[in-house]
Amino acid sequence: MDLSKGKIFESIFLIDKASSRSKHLYVHHYEVNTIFRQMEKKFFAASNQLMNRINELDRKIDTVESNFDDIISHLPSEESATTTTGTSTQQ
Repeated sequence: MDLSKGKIFESIFLIDKASSRSKHLYVHHYEVNTIFRQMEKKFFAASNQLMNRINELDRKIDTVESNFDDIISHLPSEESATTTTGTSTQQ
């Protein structure tokens, strides 16, 4: 093993360079994870908003269906409407 001054400094430089690159990769990895977590939070927030909106629309649809059922139940049936028309025509 050559322990001359030049080789020692070169080895230290390479180790320092590798360490710096490793730190850079760690920081980059951390930034990517942070961005991913932020995107994930935004996705879940948007998903929750969408589900709440769908549930709200479901309730409104149920209300409209119920109102239609009430209206239809109060309308005269087809048979009674025909009978009424038939008797009024005969008179």
